[in-house]
Amino acid sequence: LHLLSEDGTTATVAGLWGYGKEGWQAVLGFTYKVEDSALNVRTFTDHEAFYLDDFQEEEKKWDNAKYPTLRSWMSVPLLSNDKCLGKITVDHDLPGVYNAEELAIVQTFAAHAAVAIERARLYAKATDRATQLALLAKSARTLVSNMELPAVLQSVVDNASVLTGGEACLRLYDERDNKLSKLAYSWSEPWYEGAEESEDLPADFGLSGAALSQQTAIVTQDLLDDPR
Repeated sequence: LHLLSEDGTTATVAGLWGYGKEGWQAVLGFTYKVEDSALNVRTFTDHEAFYLDDFQEEEKKWDNAKYPTLRSWMSVPLLSNDKCLGKITVDHDLPGVYNAEELAIVQTFAAHAAVAIERARLYAKATDRATQLALLAKSARTLVSNMELPAVLQSVVDNASVLTGGEACLRLYDERDNKLSKLAYSWSEPWYEGAEESEDLPADFGLSGAALSQQTAIVTQDLLDDPR
């Protein structure tokens, strides 16, 4: 079972059956780019269900050196409201095993699976939204009921961490010294050595400085690769 990312550019192996323990550990959770293989594009982008008599003889196959026994292969999209959620692949160690009848059976199963996955995702989103609203309400109550600045700031980062599932750090602009002072942070374990003792930042430093000067929120997908 391969689930497609929200932007449709990558897919992750979310479930499997039939692999040995070593293969199971190597494959489960593996993420790959859709565009890396024309076979992936046929299912994820073109929404095509198809089977191959012999994967090893396929001109557009990907490198499968670890599993040379992969022969018959089938790929079926998980479609819900004309949107591809992922795909189901089925394989066999003998060539020529599958035909149109088996493909139709897997397509029927995939249709039901797609509905179940979409419903589960909608429920998860609704649950997450309810949790977010509860945390926002809790944070708002803390902001108006507590007059101690350290407690207020800590509440802000604690709730931000829970809401995003990540780490949070709050810095306030010190106009006198033109610096960003770290006053509160929330993380289970610091993501870099010496995080707790990190010093104040110049007001024009990196993304924090850019957000301050531009007076806007900034989102980056990879901080280490962001030139700002």
